[in-house]
Amino acid sequence: MSNDECIGVSMELDVKLQAVDLDMPLSWQYSTTLLDHKSERTFDLHFDSYPHRNICQARNCLRVARILLNESLIEHYLASPMGDKYLALIRVARDNIETLAGEICACVPQYVDCDGAARQRLPTSEKLEHSDQTRDYILDRGPGGAGHLHTPHHQADCYTLIFPLYTAGRSKAVPDVRPWVIKQLHYIGSHFYIRNAEVVAQILEREIDVCPWEVYAMLGSYAFNA
Repeated sequence: MSNDECIGVSMELDVKLQAVDLDMPLSWQYSTTLLDHKSERTFDLHFDSYPHRNICQARNCLRVARILLNESLIEHYLASPMGDKYLALIRVARDNIETLAGEICACVPQYVDCDGAARQRLPTSEKLEHSDQTRDYILDRGPGGAGHLHTPHHQADCYTLIFPLYTAGRSKAVPDVRPWVIKQLHYIGSHFYIRNAEVVAQILEREIDVCPWEVYAMLGSYAFNA
């Protein structure tokens, strides 16, 4: 296909993917909590809560696909000999990426902020007393030696965030997202003992443009299992 044909096909596909996102059933919707101030775990003055990890994961996969598609569109726009006529569409693609990256960032606190939005995911003393699987829990000792336990399910919640965060953090269309993403990945790595989060943070820190699908494969190609 010619460059302009690629643009036409990609634009059509992005419209279809956006329609899928807008037509989600009520049970797949998330709720938004507004905040008075930012915390270390929030990118903006709000965060989103999903009814189930798999719903968040599936919707993030859709966002990842659209981010990569809109990045490809920007490349094709810039490569066109008629690039000037695409200036408005370049802005649209960048706005799309900014929105999608923001939605990925907004889902992080629900799973990662153990002092706030993710507190309800921590095992209670009652659950611990009646569980025969506490040996599988991960202890975060926290500053000063005090800490709390994380269940394997909570770890899995956080693991599913790594690939979407990488995709958002590597995008040149939203450079202000990268430092925040790196910080969250380091935190997921240290707080939840997930080594691959640290590895992906280091890739972003080196500012080497590693293909997202190489990172996807390194993470175990988990991302579309939902």
